[in-house]
Amino acid sequence: MRMKICSSSCSLRWVSVRFCYGSVVTFLCVWGVCCSEWSASVPPSITGVSGLCVHIPCRFSYPGGRAPANKMTGIWYRDGKEICNSRHWEQVDALYLNRTRLLGSLGSNDCSLKIGLLGSGDAGSYMFRIEIEGRDRYSFKDHTVTLSVTDSPLAPSMQCPGVLAEGVTVSLVCAVIHTCPEAAPTLRWTVVQAKQAISQPQGRRQLQQRWEDQAVLNLLPSPGTHREVLQCAAVFPNGVQQRGPACRLVVSYAPKNVTVSRLSPLGLVSEGATVVLSCQANSQPAPHLFSWLQGAEGREQLDQTGPKLSVEKIARNSGPFWCEVENSMGAVRSQPLALDVHYKPEIAEESWCSVISEQEAELSCECVAYGNPPPSIHWTVSHSYERIRGHTNSSRSGGQMSVENLNASVPWNHTSAELVLLCVAENSLASTVRAFTLTRNITVESTPLPHRSGLWGLWGSVMGLVLMVLLLFSGCLLRSLRTARVPDGGEDASNFTAVDH
Repeated sequence: MRMKICSSSCSLRWVSVRFCYGSVVTFLCVWGVCCSEWSASVPPSITGVSGLCVHIPCRFSYPGGRAPANKMTGIWYRDGKEICNSRHWEQVDALYLNRTRLLGSLGSNDCSLKIGLLGSGDAGSYMFRIEIEGRDRYSFKDHTVTLSVTDSPLAPSMQCPGVLAEGVTVSLVCAVIHTCPEAAPTLRWTVVQAKQAISQPQGRRQLQQRWEDQAVLNLLPSPGTHREVLQCAAVFPNGVQQRGPACRLVVSYAPKNVTVSRLSPLGLVSEGATVVLSCQANSQPAPHLFSWLQGAEGREQLDQTGPKLSVEKIARNSGPFWCEVENSMGAVRSQPLALDVHYKPEIAEESWCSVISEQEAELSCECVAYGNPPPSIHWTVSHSYERIRGHTNSSRSGGQMSVENLNASVPWNHTSAELVLLCVAENSLASTVRAFTLTRNITVESTPLPHRSGLWGLWGSVMGLVLMVLLLFSGCLLRSLRTARVPDGGEDASNFTAVDH
């Protein structure tokens, strides 16, 4: 019989009369202390792991005032067999002896049960019974628990993170649910490349019917963390290991290892050739901009963009070349790439040669030549393949410049006022020649007179003899002409005139 005596807002709410097991008990609810009845709170089902223990949570209530704990006996049954008795252990089935016990205090209405070293034979339906000495006893047949036994415990869970950023710490949580806190699993993380990875001490919290252990990993990502696989595993005391989900980490970072290399030509680079350069970098996300620069400090911006640079008609002084790579995390510049451009020798205008002693035909010369590979220099006389031997000095040579100083005496024809010297600079590509024309003064000396008069005396004798022959020949010719003109005895003598002397 129930009788309502005040509204729901009043502290005095209900007066109830109930018949229990043949006894009439009257309960009066005053000031929020409500009437109780036989009830139990247990999970309808629970799963334990073979070889481990299981905790079956249980709470109960009973009518009447609070009874002392030493007046209460808690009993658990499985399929009609007594498997746990809080006061009389000798009544327990032999298969469960020393494997079962009550975890809580009956005086606190806690009837939780622990079963250790589970086996497949422990699966079944379990029921709790409470006996209160001098009062009542009750079996909670309507509140049974179905126990299942498995060989595979639950795998840990972990929520994979999104995109990580280099240098920004992230906390990752691995959690596993179990039914035996005394034999909780150990959570372990796989090893990943990172600037820092610190695992916090394992924590635990009680859920409604089970327990959850958690492990927290504080990860400081680095570029090496990108695409690493992170996973946690739960290792149980029975040796069983369960792995959680595998997370492939994605880490954003500014470009790394930015380098410039030459794609073509593959061999030597000659002046005037077309050179193709390539820029490589590691970055996440992928670069959205490639910039090319040149100069000793990379201040000259080139027009071309993209991972490749084509330089047509490369000059000997081109470069060095730089590449700058940019993504959403930042921009990074490469180290400079200097090109070793080969070109044939060129003799500089600053080269010179002069005569320092005309009498000894002593010369002093300097030949300056540029080339790559650096040229070798030697001196020779024009129209002669023989090199001039003398004192040479090439101490000023360096880099792509060669300098050859020469001090030597050379054979010089005394009747010639000019001498042509050649500076020859050569490397593996070609040879270059520059001519230097040297001059000197020539003085004509007097020859002794006896030598000259003897010469003229010889010529005079010859000429006198010729003149004498000519005179004799002329006299004979004139005489012949006169004889031919005298008349014979029969001719007329009147044609001639006599001359007196």
